[in-house]
Amino acid sequence: MIGNDVIDLTHVRQHRWIRSARGWDKAFTAAEQAFLRAAHEPVAAAWWLWACKESAYKAGLSQQRERTFAPRKIVSQVTIDATATQELIVSWGTQNIRVRTVQRRPDMIHTIATLVAAESAAKGNEVVRYLTFRDTTYATQHQQLRQDVTRYFQHYYQRADLKVSIRKNEWGIPTVYLADDPLPWAFSCSHHGRFGAWVVIQTRDLQ
Repeated sequence: MIGNDVIDLTHVRQHRWIRSARGWDKAFTAAEQAFLRAAHEPVAAAWWLWACKESAYKAGLSQQRERTFAPRKIVSQVTIDATATQELIVSWGTQNIRVRTVQRRPDMIHTIATLVAAESAAKGNEVVRYLTFRDTTYATQHQQLRQDVTRYFQHYYQRADLKVSIRKNEWGIPTVYLADDPLPWAFSCSHHGRFGAWVVIQTRDLQ
């Protein structure tokens, strides 16, 4: 139901594929490439569009059930008019996914995606948390992000001894658990470079 993606723009400068025609052909449709060519900063715009697709993939995984991320199959309704880029509708198979840009800074992009068909299931406020890491190793960031999730829910339920864990199902979709009970919160997490972000939305039914 929900997905998010964060990109540290200072950490991606070494990725040359995002500047190449071959890389664009693998990741973006012809219409998306036209949008990127018209953008004031095509490389930054390409990373933004990549983040939109990545977060849409995470949001749609519960319905689409494709473990392989194929960005060209996730099609955005982006137009040459680059002013309306704070919210974007993306299609993946038969699904429509709404992607919002919540952070777009010179050093970081953060997008959050939700299934349009499942938006009525949300019954609580969206919670977004950010982390800045000194250590850029995956294992350390993974641990620190999970620790932050634990602290949040321990504070939320006013129980310092509460056992909080994050478990993934066979499709790689994460769910927050209290002891052995899944929470009815749609959850997504992401970390890249110096930045991490996670988001939850309370739902009527666990998605």
